[in-house]
Amino acid sequence: MKQALYRIYRPKSFDEIYGQDQIVSILKNQLENATLNHAYLFCGPRGTGKTSTAKVFASAINNGTDIDTIELDAASNNSVDNIRDIRENLAFAPTSGKYKIYIIDEVHMLSASAFNALLKTLEEPPSHVIFILATTEPQKIPQTVLSRCQRFDFRKIEKDVLVQRLSHVLAQEGKSFEAEALDFIASKSEGGLRDALSILDKALSYGDLTTHNLLQVLGQIHSDSYFTMLKAIMDHNTVDAIMVLASIEKSGMDPRVFALEFINFLKQVILEFNGLVQDNINVENAVTICTDTIASYIIEDLSTACNNMRYSPQPQVLLLTEIVKIAGTNYDTIGSNRHVDSDIRSEFALVNTEIRRLESLVQSLEKRIEEISSNPQAIVDKIKDDVEKPIPRISASTIERVDISDEEKSQLERVNDAIPVLYEELRALKQAQLMALLREGKPERFFDDNIFFCFEEKNIFHKNMLDTQDANNSVSKILSKLLKKNVRVQYILYSELAGIKSKKVSNDENFIDMLSEVFPDVTIDVKP
Repeated sequence: MKQALYRIYRPKSFDEIYGQDQIVSILKNQLENATLNHAYLFCGPRGTGKTSTAKVFASAINNGTDIDTIELDAASNNSVDNIRDIRENLAFAPTSGKYKIYIIDEVHMLSASAFNALLKTLEEPPSHVIFILATTEPQKIPQTVLSRCQRFDFRKIEKDVLVQRLSHVLAQEGKSFEAEALDFIASKSEGGLRDALSILDKALSYGDLTTHNLLQVLGQIHSDSYFTMLKAIMDHNTVDAIMVLASIEKSGMDPRVFALEFINFLKQVILEFNGLVQDNINVENAVTICTDTIASYIIEDLSTACNNMRYSPQPQVLLLTEIVKIAGTNYDTIGSNRHVDSDIRSEFALVNTEIRRLESLVQSLEKRIEEISSNPQAIVDKIKDDVEKPIPRISASTIERVDISDEEKSQLERVNDAIPVLYEELRALKQAQLMALLREGKPERFFDDNIFFCFEEKNIFHKNMLDTQDANNSVSKILSKLLKKNVRVQYILYSELAGIKSKKVSNDENFIDMLSEVFPDVTIDVKP
């Protein structure tokens, strides 16, 4: 069985690590000066050499021996028991090297309890143990863990470096190639050498490495098609635009992939128009027929359609209707109208939110009036009994925003630590849209078992979407499980943050207000 190219040409020494010269230089200096840290975090995009660098570094630490290097894939070994197994083995000395080195890949996949167990180990590790953590999503790692690691951010590998490495591999394999084909592979790999080698491997299995063969293998189209589409849009030529889409469908290219690639083409147009470095895509002709402003408007419209295609049973039809609509749009005059439409939508959203709040208040009052009407004598007796002792009322000053107590700060920290796990569970439940909406907010208060997520005014749409009963139930249920107590999530704007108060205060005030409405002829003596 033939071995994959990315495995054959996986780096075995620091000299074979490409595109991360600064990180390699620091690690080499630490080895030479014997200034090793007890925990490292390698983070960055996929295929940029994080795990490979970890293995090379571990081997160099123990002078070329790998017997004391233990690798763990946290994607499939993410429980607290797996971390406990590591902790139990820490006391044993390394077999042949000076250090016992643990490489934990995809570390962000560890459960909350597993992170807690790992944290204790990172705080006080034995002198003969070194941890190297690798991840593509460092934002999901608790801050308490991040603060105990020496962090290295791996960058996307530059295109010319990828082309140089691919040329070397082809020379080693004895294969000829077209230079344009290598440029195409480097662009498609998005800065990842592993992805680039995987694409190259697939293309070589098809035949000679030419641009034509590469496009056939990947189900892609030539960049000239994107220019043709842009020209059809600018000329309002719907027929030519539809012909391009027909060729895309014939090639087998996914319509959403075309939309994303066309967006990338338009991004390069914007960069070229402003004299900035772009991704070696030929857009010189495009900038002569399209401005950066028009390109940005097309990107905006196409991005909306691209997002909708994810949930459409017929994405090709959705793309067709969107392209026809774009081709019929006069982008020269649409700019000012767009800003007006955006302002109107924002105002409408604010009005809609206020209407919903008032409707909820009316329903609550109707329910209380019904309760009072069913037994009015009890209310009258209560008022008579309290004539000498007026009903106390909490002063307005007590419901203003106050400094958060240390206890509440501690509770909010628990909530923030649980957020990454919440996102993972929502993703597992196929509620990615709910997760995306929730990311725009931030938990700011936590009392009376209520967690208040705050949103900026510009994100009022996200707040309104989360206010639905289904969204509340899903998020509240998961957080209750993670925090091990029954909690309810509420969504508010930052402008409403100062006015939130405990249930006790709210009930007292509502009770007195309703008494005044039901019994307008009765004087209620209320003292501050």
